[in-house]
Amino acid sequence: GGCPHILAEPQRTNLVTYSSDFSNSSWFNTGTTGSIAESITDPSGNNNSYKLIESSGTGFHFTNTFTSTLSSANTFSFYAKSSERTQVSAFLSQSSNVGAIFDLSVETATASGTGNTATIENVGNGWYRCVVSNNGSSQISNNIRIGVQNGALDSYTGDGTSGVYIWGGQVEQGSYPTSYIPTSGSTVTRNQDI
Repeated sequence: GGCPHILAEPQRTNLVTYSSDFSNSSWFNTGTTGSIAESITDPSGNNNSYKLIESSGTGFHFTNTFTSTLSSANTFSFYAKSSERTQVSAFLSQSSNVGAIFDLSVETATASGTGNTATIENVGNGWYRCVVSNNGSSQISNNIRIGVQNGALDSYTGDGTSGVYIWGGQVEQGSYPTSYIPTSGSTVTRNQDI
């Protein structure tokens, strides 16, 4: 009996300790007015998404958190939905501000930095899973960022009110993303799916 498994998933750990609570103090805001809880349906079918709003003025516009020190191949993923802004960015650092920029309106993912690749997946209801992976060829920072527009990687002038919806941050060791592993205060490991 049981359901046939088409793709078995490996054991993975989400290294982000508060994967969807972007108001938690483990997420630090730079050039954003904070992450405001929004009662719109998130990809899990609940109303636990947040809106990341750019501050006014010129500068970087992102929220970031720290994970355990990373080595080898790593993948950073999160979910985003357009609001006033239709682009979102991810920082997966080596020696400069690199990662990926995702355009939700035309479904493109543009990676920057040595060894980084990026993908975008439409998961329905206006939500996209944004993924940036590094193949292990570069030193990865333990600081990850989600930015409004290109604000995780570069400076621009914000208006103080515009933003994007975000949900479900995940950092895992490996060169591709696996299904979302929710966390609330500590890392969570999912056993291998066999």
